[in-house]
Parts: sequence; C-alpha cells; structure tokens
Amino acid sequence: FLIGRASISTRLGQQDLLLNQLFPNYRNKIQYMQKKEDQKSLIKEKLRLDKEKFMELQLQRKRQKQAKAQARQRKHKAATAIQRAFKNYLLLKRIKEYEKRYQEVQKRKIAAMKIQLFWRSYLNSKRRDRDHKEQSIKKVEKKMINYFTDYIITFKYLKPKFHKIIKQFDNLVKHKKANVVDSACVTIQYWVRKFLKKLRAKRKKAPAKKKRKKKAPWQKPSWNTSFSKNNSGRFNAEKQRRIKENLEKLKMKGKR
Repeated sequence: FLIGRASISTRLGQQDLLLNQLFPNYRNKIQYMQKKEDQKSLIKEKLRLDKEKFMELQLQRKRQKQAKAQARQRKHKAATAIQRAFKNYLLLKRIKEYEKRYQEVQKRKIAAMKIQLFWRSYLNSKRRDRDHKEQSIKKVEKKMINYFTDYIITFKYLKPKFHKIIKQFDNLVKHKKANVVDSACVTIQYWVRKFLKKLRAKRKKAPAKKKRKKKAPWQKPSWNTSFSKNNSGRFNAEKQRRIKENLEKLKMKGKR
C-alpha cells in the first residue's frame, strides 16, 4: 500500500513538473483567476451593501417626507380651524349688534305707539270732559304715571304737545345722523317740562271740591241730567275692555 501511495505522489509531482516546463505561467494564471473571483465576490458584496444602504436612505427620505406632509396638514387644519372660529366670532358679533339695534328700534316704535294711544285717549277724554277741566287734568296725570312708567326711564320726560313730539320720535327712529337725534331729544325735553309746569300751575289754581262717589261700570247714567251724553261713554264696558286688551298686548310686545 505504501509503495502504491508513493508511486501516486511521484506521478503527480512529475505531472506538475511537466506542466511547469510546458506552461511556465500556469500557476500564475490560476492565482490571477482566483484573485479576480475574489474581487468579483467582494464587489458583489459591496454592491449588495450599497443597495441596502440606498434602500434604507430611501426609506428614511420617504419617512421624512411623510412626516413633513403630516406636519403641513396639521398646520393647515389648525389654520382653517382658527379662521373658521374667527369668522364665527365676527358673525356672532354682527348678529348681536343687529339684535341690539333692532331691540332699540322696537322700543322706540312701541313708545311711539303708546304715545299715540295715549294721545287718542286724551283727546277723547278732552271731548267728553270739556266742562270738567280739573278732573281731566288729574286723569291725565294718572294716565301718564300708569301708562308711561316703562319708558320714562329711557327718555326721562314725556311729550306734552303730542302732534309735534310724535314727529320728533319719527326723527329718532328714522334718521341716523347724530345732530337730528340730539335736536329731537332736546325738543322733547323742552315741551315736556313746559307741559308739566302748566299742569302744576293749573292744579294749584284749581279749587278744592268734595269727592264724589263713583258709579259702578254696569250702572246706567241718569238720562235726565245735562251731562248724560258726556257720561254715557264712560261706563261702556266693551270700550274699556278693548282699551285694556290693546294696552296689555303692547306691554307684552315691549317685554319681548
């Protein structure tokens, strides 16, 4: 066996020698080819690593872009929400201002309507009670206190000459200029003070009389008296009921 192994080794050594003799650069070529293969494998590994790095960089860039886009969307949403809230705030402010103006105009209109009603009732009482001036003055004072307590506070004074003062109220309601409104307020105050002074003077001059018993509204007046026509309208229950209903409706509108 040993002899056979030695013979094989000797044969291989002889072949190598022959190859070296025939092809002196054979070993160098083999080494060169091995080096090339090693270089190729290294290059492949480098390329693989470079691809992985490139993919990682791409993923990082995509994530950064997505984060930036999300941040922009959040900013845009926040800006839109702020704009919407500001617009709603402005709308609410305008609505409140419009409501205030509308309420003021309604109050003025209601005041003018009350003045018109009072003026009509005053004329009717004046027609009926021409002979009883003292009683008419007292009734006017009572009606002024009862019907105008709501807007005495707003305007501070009432209107004596109503056919002139109603025009001034129209100026207050219609005109927007400050000069017209101020002049209307001044004229109203002037005529009211003048009217109140006249009432006080008449009341002082009027002689004192005994109080008379008032008749119930359902009792009929005596037709034989000279003042039957004037007194007949006072105890008309339907007229008084209508007047009270109209006044209650106006009060309810003013409260609204």
